[in-house]
Amino acid sequence: MNEDLLAGILIIDLSQGVAAAYCGRLLAGCGADVIRVERPGASDPSHTPDRNSHLNAGKKGIALDYTQPAGAALLRRLVEGADALIEDHAPDYLGSLGLGYRDLNATNPRLIMTSVTPDGSGSPFAERLVGLNAFAATLVGLLSAAGIERGQHVEVAGGECLAAAASLPGIDLGRTPSPPLDPSEPADMMGVPLKAGRAPHPGEHNDEVYHGMLGLTPEELLSLQEAGII
Repeated sequence: MNEDLLAGILIIDLSQGVAAAYCGRLLAGCGADVIRVERPGASDPSHTPDRNSHLNAGKKGIALDYTQPAGAALLRRLVEGADALIEDHAPDYLGSLGLGYRDLNATNPRLIMTSVTPDGSGSPFAERLVGLNAFAATLVGLLSAAGIERGQHVEVAGGECLAAAASLPGIDLGRTPSPPLDPSEPADMMGVPLKAGRAPHPGEHNDEVYHGMLGLTPEELLSLQEAGII
């Protein structure tokens, strides 16, 4: 798959778990500019040493507490210029913050929003298989949006993905091993390229995104930091 396929595409990654984070990893591998959003000081299950380096390499990292009104407003500003957003929160959670699909679609009618429901098995292979399905669905959505100038809400149910996979010959979800978690691999499952580079530290690209992209002043950034928003 072409490593420049998604060059110029901006993805906002709100993933909490492995499957959605892996989806973002694959999109970055195809050349998308993926901004990984983490709440300041939050514990992220994808940030174990091996998972962090594999799942988040090639992304940019910012800190943002979008549960607070000022943080939600900043996220909506990021969405204005984004092509897609990936999330795996509980149903209606983002809607309760004013960040559901209808809210974000009003901000950016071309936005593709991919919502991933985890499979619940805890199997590394299953998690990555669901992430691969989310990647494929997001890619189709992006290509469609480019032609019709209209976004859509893509919902990926982990259980349904695994049920479909279990019916394929040669697939045993209980025994099929995951490919190794090594960012040095030139390609991952299904030949999707993996962009080289380490995973970002939380908040590492705050200045680049908030100042460079959104035009916030140093004084505004300091105020947001002191308030625990970024």
